[in-house]
Amino acid sequence: MDGKKLGRAPPSQSYTLASGEHELELRNPAFASYRRTLVIPAGGTLRHTAALVTEAPPPTP
Repeated sequence: MDGKKLGRAPPSQSYTLASGEHELELRNPAFASYRRTLVIPAGGTLRHTAALVTEAPPPTP
């Protein structure tokens, strides 16, 4: 989150962030990287669900 490693997914806890924009990145060697900009409203909450997809294998020469 915002360039900082928070742990493994699925998370074992919720995270408290300030309102505004935050950059979410999920990485796993078996899947394509997942990046999203999340906007948390002032005084509000946000729940986000991500679906990772496998990367296409490289083309055969």
